[in-house]
Amino acid sequence: MFLLHRHRGGLVAYLSQFPLPREVTLAVAEHLGIRHPRYPSTTVPVVMTIDALVTTRTPDNLDITCAWDAKPHSELNNKRTLEKLSIVRGACDLLGYPHHLFTDKTVPRTTIRSIEWLSVARNRANECPVESEMLRAHKLTLVADLYNKRPRKTIDQYCTRSDKVNNLPLGLSLRALKQLILEDVLNVDISMAPADIMESRVPIPSSPLLPQAPGGRLA
Repeated sequence: MFLLHRHRGGLVAYLSQFPLPREVTLAVAEHLGIRHPRYPSTTVPVVMTIDALVTTRTPDNLDITCAWDAKPHSELNNKRTLEKLSIVRGACDLLGYPHHLFTDKTVPRTTIRSIEWLSVARNRANECPVESEMLRAHKLTLVADLYNKRPRKTIDQYCTRSDKVNNLPLGLSLRALKQLILEDVLNVDISMAPADIMESRVPIPSSPLLPQAPGGRLA
């Protein structure tokens, strides 16, 4: 669920296990006639949580906050699970958070695997500055090369050749290309498995230049 939100872009905040005010969930449970969860072997009402409170920013620069719960699809046949979700949904409604449910059937597994495969290419904390600069520079080279030459090669073939021709560490071109996909400079079908993406034709950017971030710096 987190990977999908981050991949979609515009993610401002992702608060895991966000607690709901107990007085609100108690009031909702009483209104619905549902037994409020309690801590084991006690009469103390549980502080109910949502799996994630997610804030995203729209292209119009508007922040939208929604509540998300993740459940195995098989659990949706369980009466008690549905009762608890009803309490949470009612509490979120009172608090002004649209409530959404995420299950193992919401997104194909191949899509999640592809997002994971792409995500390992993101910049890492405490990364070597030389490698970071090499990666940034090579992204500029890749975009210009792809736009101008429009090679009829697979991603695997193109990246392998690019590493060799440019005397780069093995895998740097693929990492740069993955980052360009994550930044929406290049488009691929992430519903395909990673191995199938590698065998698909290398995508062509719409411009020979990387988009600029605010302030005139390259993204």
